[in-house]
Amino acid sequence: MGGRHSKSYRVVAEEGSISDVGIIRRTGSGPDLTTQQQQQQQQPSQSSEEDSTMISTVLCQVDDLKDGQMKDFTVEGKKVLLVKDEGQFHAIGAKCTHYGANLATGAYSNGRVRCPWHGACFSVTTGDIEDFPGLDSLPKFQTKIEGNSVVLLATKEELEVVKRTKPMCSMADDCHEAPVIIVGGGAAALTCAESLRQHSYQGNIIMMTQESSAPYDRIKLSKAPDTPVDKILLRTADFYEKHKIQILTNSQVTSVSVVDKAVTLADQDTVHYSKLVIATGGTPRTLTCPGADLQGIHYLRTPQDGLSISESVQGRDVVIIGSSFIGMELAASLVAKVKSITCVDALTEPFQMVLGEPIGRAMRKLFESKGVQFKLQAKLVSLIGENGRVTHAVLGDGSQLVAETILVGIGVVPATAFLKDSGIEMNPQGFVKVDATMKTNVDDVYAAGDIVTFPMAALELDNVNIQHWQMAHKHGNVAGAAIAGIAKPIDTVPFFWTMVFGKSIRYTGYGGGHDDVVIHGIVDDLQFVAYYLKKGKVIAVASMGRDPVCAVFAQIFIARKPVTKADIESNPNDDWTSWLSA
Repeated sequence: MGGRHSKSYRVVAEEGSISDVGIIRRTGSGPDLTTQQQQQQQQPSQSSEEDSTMISTVLCQVDDLKDGQMKDFTVEGKKVLLVKDEGQFHAIGAKCTHYGANLATGAYSNGRVRCPWHGACFSVTTGDIEDFPGLDSLPKFQTKIEGNSVVLLATKEELEVVKRTKPMCSMADDCHEAPVIIVGGGAAALTCAESLRQHSYQGNIIMMTQESSAPYDRIKLSKAPDTPVDKILLRTADFYEKHKIQILTNSQVTSVSVVDKAVTLADQDTVHYSKLVIATGGTPRTLTCPGADLQGIHYLRTPQDGLSISESVQGRDVVIIGSSFIGMELAASLVAKVKSITCVDALTEPFQMVLGEPIGRAMRKLFESKGVQFKLQAKLVSLIGENGRVTHAVLGDGSQLVAETILVGIGVVPATAFLKDSGIEMNPQGFVKVDATMKTNVDDVYAAGDIVTFPMAALELDNVNIQHWQMAHKHGNVAGAAIAGIAKPIDTVPFFWTMVFGKSIRYTGYGGGHDDVVIHGIVDDLQFVAYYLKKGKVIAVASMGRDPVCAVFAQIFIARKPVTKADIESNPNDDWTSWLSA
């Protein structure tokens, strides 16, 4: 790893501060851990002879499963997933490590099982997580064939394991190189740091974030805005200490010098890097109308924002500007706490830009049945207040809505203004252009997450921007591997979801520019599959109450198997499983 030695090299001394300590010499963090050792560390210690005794359990007969088929079994009260692939049997944990979905109800092909809920993928050979969301891998169990029986071999202790981290390298005992600096504190930043350690990077890693906490599950905020940050942290403090990933909180990078290979912080401190990763995410788009500076107007980005919103809406008349995913998830989570809640948007229906009018209409009816009101095909022109606090929202037709609290969900802009004049290539909207390994146009500088445009080979797209939780995870993972010297060009498809009033919509693919939609099922009953087509070819799929269609289609997209309108019309039952083995 090439890098610049510098006397201005700094490391974290305490939360939120930097100390100038010159070149750091660090003792190692101990021997590398095996996968089994890491599994055991995540579970209570089992010391009895009974727990360590190998259990031999017949799961099924060899011919009970067909190639490409998977089934879960209960062993000693624990679920195990068995998969048959090309005559070989693989046994792994049965529950997705993200939110615990039953993987047997997901999709399987080419050695990977995909979660039916949120699209995470796991290798059946190793149990390793290969696509996201989530961070942890599955346990892997030994199998053997005895006669015509498929036998599982495992101890009780091994069966207790539900998730594990991938093995990570130790820090080098003597590191003379400037650190890898990751600017940002979200999913892309975290997976980048973990990927570096997983791919044997032994140097220093410093994550710099404006926020006051370590990375957390940001997508929880719109679904449960009153959640304290300590309940949604993605990793514990012990994890970062163990793997020597330093986090500098409350730290804003204000500029980057690619010539000096240094970043400058708001307090004017300068820190040199060997490699730089930009993963700053987005900043909420703000209102610009008269009255936009009044008190009582809220934007959601951080846990502190969520707590403030939860307190502000109690028993009040609330107006939400915007009817896409953030706004609608907030409406669903807050409707029981407010006096009234009204969503304002210029569109004809909520969710329209992504899901289309028919699905948007059905979703609006669901929200209305729960007490959410709408003002659609309406434009906010100004806000009126008293004593500096908002009281009313004025619409384009002159009507006014009582608005004691305003929540704004009109999208985000990339948080990349500090890169101006840095030489890092950005488009006019401020998105950073990267290649398939997340590398920018500047040597030793990478970017990941919501701020990038990147090539997506699976869907034959160039320079696309996709602001999904899953995609940010993957970007960071790819960037970390590339910095560690292992080029793994990104190969994934978008997969996202929303949950409102106990109902989930799944979505996979990229439907931008679609020119046709075919819907199977009954939209008004919230049981449907929607196929978005462009030039007769499926480019995205949305479903509700029809798992695992989206998980299966994500596998089809990855396999580059084109599906046409004729194919959809000849498959009214939406059973695409056979396409995975075709």
